[in-house]
Amino acid sequence: MRLVLLGLPAAGVSTVGECLAKAMKLSFWDTEAHMAERGGSAILLNDGEEAYRKVELEECLKGLNSGCAVVGLPSAGPTYAAVAELLGKSPVVLLNARTHVLAVRNGLNAPRSIALGTPNATFAALKKRREEELRPLAAVEIDTSEATPEESAAAIIRELGL
Repeated sequence: MRLVLLGLPAAGVSTVGECLAKAMKLSFWDTEAHMAERGGSAILLNDGEEAYRKVELEECLKGLNSGCAVVGLPSAGPTYAAVAELLGKSPVVLLNARTHVLAVRNGLNAPRSIALGTPNATFAALKKRREEELRPLAAVEIDTSEATPEESAAAIIRELGL
């Protein structure tokens, strides 16, 4: 069996995924870590969004085909048809948190120049859109707002009856 974790940045996919895999004595594929090894956000800054999305798709597919029992994907993962097709074969867990919590975890609570626009509003809109896309895919949704990664992993195990 393969279990897939999805979530917005800072929802806990990487940390909860590690805890879950450790608790269940399973292997874990962290797409974000593999993206970072390939350049991560530098790809976006230097080569543009198209190049970044290409690497993201490649790493999502590698993860889903890796044989790892727990796979952590970014929230954009299911927007790729090839990824969405593979998700149908696995239980999917949506990790989520309150908008303010995610904003703080992502550093969006710091003072900013008004020249940067409204990053909090942009993030809130992204969160709303992703929730609408991801909730139908998820067997369970876990709120990580107040929980430790270990508590979130335990909630996944309990909710899925693993």
